[in-house]
Amino acid sequence: MIRAEDLPPECRVASHKILTTIEALERDAILRGLMDHNSNVQRTAQDLGISRATMYRKMRRYGIVPSSLG
Repeated sequence: MIRAEDLPPECRVASHKILTTIEALERDAILRGLMDHNSNVQRTAQDLGISRATMYRKMRRYGIVPSSLG
């Protein structure tokens, strides 16, 4: 059985925009942080050293929906 955790980060986002290498690394760091913190946006933002507002803006940009990370 394949679970969401088995898929690469790019399969867990709603946006399929072509990203630069830096953007892809940023998106993956956000996804890993959210998965490590059970989709807690505030804790992930703190770990990444960004504000919660910036975190939400980046999540919207990359099509990340925390509730879909399972």
